[in-house]
Order: sequence, then C-alpha cells, then structure tokens
Amino acid sequence: MDISLQIEAVYQRALLLRHRATESPVDPELLDAALKELYFVLEELQTSQEELRHQNQELIATRQIVEIERQRYQTLFELAPDGYLVTNRQGLIYQANQAAARLFAISQEYLIKKPLVVLIHESDRSRFQAGLANFHPVQNWELALNPRNGENQFVAMAVTKIKGKHQQEDMLLWSLRDITICKQMEQQLQSAHDQLEQRVEERTAQLQQITVQLQAKIAQQHQAQQKIHEQAALIDIATDAIFVQDLEHRIRFWSQGAERLYGYRAADTIGRKADELFDRQAAAQLAAGWKQTIEQGFWQAELAQVTQTGKPIIVASRWTLVRDESANPKSILVVNTDITEKKHLEAQYFRAQRLESLGKIASGIAHDLNNVLHPILMISELLLHKPEGLNERSQEMLQILSSSAKRGASLTKQILSFARGSQAQHVPLEVGEILTEVIRVLKQTLPKSIAIERHIQLETKSLISGVSSQIHQVLMNLCINARDAMPDGGNLTLTAENRYLEPNYPHKSANAHVGNYVMITVADTGSGIPPEMREQIFEPFFTTKEFGAGTGLGLAIVENIVKNHGGFIEVSSECGMGTRFQVYLPAIESGAI
Repeated sequence: MDISLQIEAVYQRALLLRHRATESPVDPELLDAALKELYFVLEELQTSQEELRHQNQELIATRQIVEIERQRYQTLFELAPDGYLVTNRQGLIYQANQAAARLFAISQEYLIKKPLVVLIHESDRSRFQAGLANFHPVQNWELALNPRNGENQFVAMAVTKIKGKHQQEDMLLWSLRDITICKQMEQQLQSAHDQLEQRVEERTAQLQQITVQLQAKIAQQHQAQQKIHEQAALIDIATDAIFVQDLEHRIRFWSQGAERLYGYRAADTIGRKADELFDRQAAAQLAAGWKQTIEQGFWQAELAQVTQTGKPIIVASRWTLVRDESANPKSILVVNTDITEKKHLEAQYFRAQRLESLGKIASGIAHDLNNVLHPILMISELLLHKPEGLNERSQEMLQILSSSAKRGASLTKQILSFARGSQAQHVPLEVGEILTEVIRVLKQTLPKSIAIERHIQLETKSLISGVSSQIHQVLMNLCINARDAMPDGGNLTLTAENRYLEPNYPHKSANAHVGNYVMITVADTGSGIPPEMREQIFEPFFTTKEFGAGTGLGLAIVENIVKNHGGFIEVSSECGMGTRFQVYLPAIESGAI
C-alpha cells in the first residue's frame, strides 16, 4: 500500500476520534478504545515509516544505478564509432555524439538546435524530408551530406522513436554510418563495370564481326571442301593413277585409280618414296623430269614401270608443279595413264605394217625367183632324162642343181603363200580329230627321246571353222620348233580345251574378243626363248637357228594362218624351263559354217 495513503487514513481516524471526544462527555471505555486504536495507528505509521525508509534507500540505490547506466550510455553514446543524433519529430538536433560531429565536420555545440535537413546534400533533401514526413521506424537511407570540407560524403541512416525526458513528446534516435569509402568503391566498381560492359560490348561487336568473318570463311571452306570432295570423287572414279608427292619424293595422296593400276593400297604408300614402289631402271629419266618440273612447272614422258605383282606396264606420265599461297613449290601432282595395251596394239600395228611391206617385197622376190628357177628346173630335168654324153660327175651335179631348184621353188611357194594369205574355203572342223592325226604323225617322225603327252578336254563335237591342211600346218610347225628346242629329248604336251573369254580378259592381241574359243596348247621342256627375242619370233625371216637350218617363216606363217582363222596366239617361255604356245581359235556351233 502507498505510504501517503496510509498517513491519510491515520489522519482521518484521528479526526474522527477528536470529534467523538468533543461531542459528549468522556467515556472511559470509549477513550480507552480510541487510545488503543490510536496506538494501533501509530504502530502502522511506524511500520510505514520503516517501509518508507527502505523504499527511499532502494530509490537512492536505483538512482545510483540509473546514473551509472546513464553515464555508461553517455560514454557509449559519445565514444561510439558510428554517429548518433537525437532530434525531435521535425529533425531539430538535441543531442549529438563525437562521431556525428566528425562525420559532419562540425563541433558538437554547433550541431545542437540545428535542423538535420541543412546537413543533407541538396540533391537528397527532398527525399529526406519526404521520408521524415512519412516516418516509419528503423528506416535505412543512404544519403549524401553537405561537403563541409570540400569532399563528397555519404552516410547510411537508421532511425527509431524514443521517449523524451518529460514523456511529453516522441524523440528520434538517428544512427549514422559513414559509407563514403563504400560509395566510392561502388562508384569505382560501377565505373569499372561500365567500362567492362563497354569493353564487353566492343569485344562482342568485334567477336560478332570475327564470327561473321569466320562464318564466311567456314562457308568458303565448306564450299572448298565440297569442291574437294567432288574433285576427290572425280579423282576416285578416274581410270588414271593420280598421286601427289612432296619435294622429298614422299607420297602424300594416292587415288583409287592408282590402287587399281599398281595394286598398292593408299595406306601402304602414304609416306613412302615413289622410287621404292616403281622400277628404278628409269632413275636418270625421272631425275631429269623432276628437274624440269621444278624449273618449268610441267613434264611428261612415257615410263616403263612394274606393279606390286611385278607385272611390267607402260604409262604416259604427266607431272605438274603445285605451289603454296606464297607461290613457293609445295608438291608435284602426277597423273599416270596406262598405255600398255595401246603400246602392244601399236606394236602389232607397226608389225602388221612391216609384215605387209615384207609380204609385198617377198611376193615380188618370189615371182622373180620363180621366173629364174623355172627354166633352171626345166633344163635340169631335161638333161637328167637324157644322160647320153654325161659322165657320172655331171649327172651328180645336175641332180644337185635340180634339188636346189626344187627347194628354191618350194621356198618361193611358201613366201607367196605367206604374202597372199589363205584363199581356201573354210569348213567346220573337229579339233580333236585333227589333233589325233597330228599326234599319230609325230609319233612316227619325232625321235624316241621326246615323250608325247596328249590331253583333250573338249566338249562333244567342239568345232572350229577353217582349212584342215592349214591347221595341220600350224600344229606341225609348232611341234617341229618344239623338237628343235629339245635336241637332247624332253616332253612335248598337246592340250585342247574349251575357253570362254570374259569382257575383262587381259589379252594382248587385237583379235581377242569376248566369246567361246577352242584353245590348243603346244608345250615343251626345251631351252626356252630369251626375253629380248619374244617380240620378234613372229617376224618373217627371223630365226634363232643356225644358217641353213631354217627359213624364219615358220612362226610367221603360223601366226598368219591363225589370224586368218579369226584367232590369236599367246606365248609364255622361261629360259631353261621350256616354251608354251596357246592357239585360240573361235568355236562354232555344230552344223555352222
């Protein structure tokens, strides 16, 4: 209970007792009761006095604590690193700490009773006043201050309401933190960011320009690659062998045409030197071609080369110098065309021309010789039928003269037959029967040291169209040549079989065509034909026999007969191992002429 109320109650009781005592005579009992009550009231007053003393002591202690806290708050207020201000609701400053004074660059005394708005920079005053009018506790504003020292300053403000000293109006407590450095850093960062964005934009523009250029280059490269692919496709389907070698003679590109011609795969040639693949016998010719290509940019020639399997070929080679972007020699493009077949056909054509010329010459010589030999033979025959007056020696000389004239006449007859060709009527012939008859004659005439083998693998009634005597002559001439190639004996093999020539048959004769043939093979185990002579064996008057042992017309007549029958001959031979003649004659159906 409040002590003042207690004292008031005691006072009222005392007045009541006094009133009772004056109204009537003194009643002892009443006086005694009043005294007791007064005594009781005095005890309550003593108790209240003691309580009041304790409360006073507690109040003094509380005031001391409040003063200590106030001093502590004031110290914290004064020494706080952030600026603190106390203003009324209109922003009039009542209290400011040292940090606030330093922040505004104004003494604390000058700040008191000054409106806070005048310390705000003009650019932010309207925003400050609007925020102050629409106050909300714990607001955070970033404002610029009036530069008292000539430098821009920025603060972050936080404000809240507090009670004044007499509780009659609300005060405002402002917390001010210097963010000038942060703002400067923000401005620097913003400036750096703007510069970076500008650089990014510039770089983006450059990149876009570069991208456009790259896209154009990519499109050009794509077109170039497409053109290269098209050219590569054309190169791959080309029949010519196309390859590229660098300035160190190493192959850098190898076309499919080169694979087909030489037999080497591209993977087996890239990086290898060209002279490792081809025949090195033309090294001097290639060196001269290389020099001319480097100096003049182009060279062409015919080269004799070999394939992977060792097959000899002839190519028309064309070399072109390839330069880089700086016009410096980079590589050499080689285009090789296989002209082996063409060269063989040319050789056959030139040989046919020679044979035609030789035939005309031989025909004229044969006519002249026949005119010369005819009277000699006739006179010698007449003299031999009239031996009177001739001694034995003269008769022997006339016999020699007659024999020589007959041999000369036989020779002129062969020459005329070679020159004129076959004029006889062609009829269907059974090859097996002709071959059987030839073997029967051979067994009677060839020496016993030569073994004859016969292999007839023909279909029933395998026919050809021809002249029987001429086919006999072909086989007998080949067998006689085989006999002469085996003076010490050996094996003579005659084979007949059916053959069908495919479109891609690797023939060497112009008479070889697609179709059915009867192939007759005459093979011996004799001395063979030297490689340098194989191209000459069918030429008239060419012979490897001793003088007087042959005329050199045997194989020429054989080839002429076979050619007139629509066929051709292939020869293979190896020195010391023997020779094989394969005669191809067109087959006909049974009953055809």
